[in-house]
Amino acid sequence: MNEITKINNSAIAMTTKEIADLTDKRHDNVIADTEKMLNELEVGLLKFQGTYKSTQGKDVKCYILPKDLTLTLVSGYNLKMRKAIIDRWTELEDKKPLSITELSRLEILEMAVEAEKKVIALKEVKEVLETNLITVKEEIETIKPMAEYGHNVFISSNLYTVTNIGSMIGLSGRSVNYHLKRLNVIRKGTGRYTDWELCARYLKQGLVKYKETPGLSSSTGEAITHRALRWTRKGHDWLVANSELVKDLTRKSLPLPKNEIIKRGA
Repeated sequence: MNEITKINNSAIAMTTKEIADLTDKRHDNVIADTEKMLNELEVGLLKFQGTYKSTQGKDVKCYILPKDLTLTLVSGYNLKMRKAIIDRWTELEDKKPLSITELSRLEILEMAVEAEKKVIALKEVKEVLETNLITVKEEIETIKPMAEYGHNVFISSNLYTVTNIGSMIGLSGRSVNYHLKRLNVIRKGTGRYTDWELCARYLKQGLVKYKETPGLSSSTGEAITHRALRWTRKGHDWLVANSELVKDLTRKSLPLPKNEIIKRGA
């Protein structure tokens, strides 16, 4: 914005920046004087607020004042300052003002340039967003299998240890495992890093899941995965419901959960 600005397509005006330059006052002091004046006159600040370009190209706040408010502002300044402002107004009024048509063309050109800049900026932002979206989609596809695996294996919510179950039926975790092994419900894991496994008769009943924890072998340092048996809510409820049978040393097995059919070969 130029220091001399058109108001309402007809009148000329003076910025507080130019007033500061003409009166050798600091611009921030002129800003403060202007805001005090506008507040006391109760004419509002936003109506006269604008910006100008600093030498660094930054937009800096200023106020754009018509003649009456400019003279009102400097009425409290010393005689030399007031004379400088009045001389400047005389110089401005002696100039032939631009026609409305000419001013409109300039404004339209400036608006077109600014609009084009915004369009270019938006295109650049769009390209960046599209690139980021592609990257995010690729990352999602990469981690999706791991997320699903984690949901089924690593998530321990609603999974129970034998210690949890033992606290419900009056046994220690070790005792629960002892009785379940005796009843042919579980057996020692066949995998090198698997502690317990469910016996064939009880497979596919939804009684257990395996929590897998990655680690390193203490002897070889190789990457390993330790599989630990965990009981689901269904398995928990089944064992609690059969707690007396679990502790019955005369039994050889436990009944399958109700409404479950033993598949051939199980």
